[in-house]
Amino acid sequence: MLLWQTSFLNPVLGVSTVPACLMMDGACVDGGISNDVGTNDITPEIGITGTPVINPANGMLYVVSKTKESTVNGPIYVQRLHALDITTGNEEPFSPVVIQAIVSGNGAGNNGQGQVPFDPLRENQRAALVLSGGNVYVAFGSHGDVDPFHRWLLAYNANTLAQVGVFNTTPNTPPSEGGISEAGAAPSVDANGTIFVVTGQGGFDANSATAPNTEYAQTLLRLSVNAAAGTFTVLDRFTPFNQSALTADSQNLGSSGALLLPNQSSGPSHLAVIGGEPGFLYLVNRDNLGGFTLGGPDKVLATLNLNGAIYGTPLFWQGALYTSATNQNLSTYPLSNGVLTTVPSTLSPETFPFPPPSPVISANGTSNGILWVIDSSGWGANGAAATPAILRAYDATNLGNEIYKSSTNSAHAAGLAVKFAVPAVANGKVYVGTQGELSVYGLLN
Repeated sequence: MLLWQTSFLNPVLGVSTVPACLMMDGACVDGGISNDVGTNDITPEIGITGTPVINPANGMLYVVSKTKESTVNGPIYVQRLHALDITTGNEEPFSPVVIQAIVSGNGAGNNGQGQVPFDPLRENQRAALVLSGGNVYVAFGSHGDVDPFHRWLLAYNANTLAQVGVFNTTPNTPPSEGGISEAGAAPSVDANGTIFVVTGQGGFDANSATAPNTEYAQTLLRLSVNAAAGTFTVLDRFTPFNQSALTADSQNLGSSGALLLPNQSSGPSHLAVIGGEPGFLYLVNRDNLGGFTLGGPDKVLATLNLNGAIYGTPLFWQGALYTSATNQNLSTYPLSNGVLTTVPSTLSPETFPFPPPSPVISANGTSNGILWVIDSSGWGANGAAATPAILRAYDATNLGNEIYKSSTNSAHAAGLAVKFAVPAVANGKVYVGTQGELSVYGLLN
């Protein structure tokens, strides 16, 4: 039963979604970079990409929209943060706000006056929104690395939508710039309210002996917001020793989110796991991330080679880490007393092409665990025709036991796949977001 729906479009006033370009032989053929986003990394259109967040305390849902709007001077592009009444879908009185930001810098897209403004066309709000400490945090990546772009983390007061924090990871870097996309994962927040984000390729000078020391590409950052100043403070960071080689090869550390693990009974209490396109998982101490060591070795607790690019954020359940990589099996790695096993304990029967999934667990407390993933490899890369997303389920204690696969029955087919989609499990049902529908799975009564 549909409870409500709302639209941020207005065809009469020329407010529409932003079209993805038409691809042929791997290139845009309908205007390219000079017209709209110049890539089909999100297809067939761009409107709402980042997963919204709900605040149960005030009954509001927060979501970012992106629109193309007609003006007498030609089309413009606008991103807005909305606060909606969760019971009606109506805008709150102070909503929406146009997303704007500016920082000091001379990097790509600067205004010629020593400032870098937020570019609503080039910035891609892919990462999920997160709510913490009375603030909504919104992160931005790129559309297919089409320049000029930067990566931003913005904070807004949840009750007023007043902007209370602005952070740009690479304000002085020419293309390309370190991003916060995390394959759709939200920025992570610990019990103290500090924020963890992982950035992608771009400039890095945080260890330079000379100013400005403002470039944080290929880095796991621990941040706090200073609402009074409208800024973020970098509390700690980890950057792989080979960050320059990663950027030269266009490989992003920040291709998945940061997983904050439960407190450990021995060894460092506060751990996190990150992984990226180079195919390595890093186990780090959240209280001392490790910084940057020129020439290596990295000052991390463990490094695990998954032999494939990592895009899905790992999952932790019942003492084990669940993860995957491009063209590799889903795998389970036990973790005990802060020590991560380097050999998987169970493997899925099949491997997963790009993009490998982010797993989700449903369980009855600590038992009857089922691991759910979406195979979204049919999203339509390089202009290929999209095919249905495939929902798969596995016994969480033995990934070799596949319980369900939606593609075995044509009546169970989901909608056309979108990359980086993550299943949601609630009230005995599994929800799969697709290009044109929300596909819902559950037991028939």
